[in-house]
Amino acid sequence: MHLPYAIVFSYNIQSPTIKGRIELLRGTEKQESLLEKAKRANISHFLIDVSLLDTPDLGPAAKTISIVKEEFGYPAGCGPGNIADMWRWRKSVEKSVLRACIAATSSFPIAIGANFILYGAIERAPYVFYPCALTDAYIGYTMKWLGGGPKERSYPLYKIL
Repeated sequence: MHLPYAIVFSYNIQSPTIKGRIELLRGTEKQESLLEKAKRANISHFLIDVSLLDTPDLGPAAKTISIVKEEFGYPAGCGPGNIADMWRWRKSVEKSVLRACIAATSSFPIAIGANFILYGAIERAPYVFYPCALTDAYIGYTMKWLGGGPKERSYPLYKIL
């Protein structure tokens, strides 16, 4: 059975910038777009992972997420769990501090509009899910004030009220 779903990883090794990530998805005169290649492989449903290089790259990745959503209309996110594994100072702080930093790093992309995150090892779920759901609930509440917002009762906003 063929399932037409994929996470498209927009890592541009020649240009690991906002522009380079978008160019990879959009394509150039010399290179077919990554999305067209995926469509030729019978992929029709995409999640776009904008890729992260290191800790400071979370800001540019956030901007890339908003561009991807606006220009291509696909859900976009990233893997902040990957950068947490690169922190050199991670072994020099208490476990609770490290977990709080991972939770903050994981919820940041959601606060700026990511549709998903890849948080790393399943063992992180207990201290990543709640902060991310809470961030999502805050966004949902704001959207209600702006005349939209979530309707489904399973949305995190309704679980914290």
